[in-house]
Amino acid sequence: MNDPKVSGLSRIFRGAMPVAFAERHERPLPLSSLQIGRLHIVHLPGESMIEYQLFAQQECPDAFVAVAAYGDCGPGYICTDEAFGQGGYEPSASRVAPGSEKLMKTAIRRLLGLPQPAEAPTQTLR
Repeated sequence: MNDPKVSGLSRIFRGAMPVAFAERHERPLPLSSLQIGRLHIVHLPGESMIEYQLFAQQECPDAFVAVAAYGDCGPGYICTDEAFGQGGYEPSASRVAPGSEKLMKTAIRRLLGLPQPAEAPTQTLR
């Protein structure tokens, strides 16, 4: 992070952001939503994979559901469990672990005001 020969972008994305995220690992990631009638706007952390948007829309088929991400850049990519198993760039640029998918889907259902399945996790996404 202190090397002036390294680009500022590299120092931020490969140095400062991972360190800052690791230092706050005990704090839950922020997720939020806004509901106006049958309109839901869900705001997710990190670069959440498109599957989370599709999941949110599928959970409320009679409503308009829009999903935006990057509420918190710290976690990098938030992959599905399947994507972690497939490997590739996104899982290698993720700062969350496999198993995060269940936490994300539980949080999305909560934001949409939907009942939780019996097996819903009680922990938070970190």
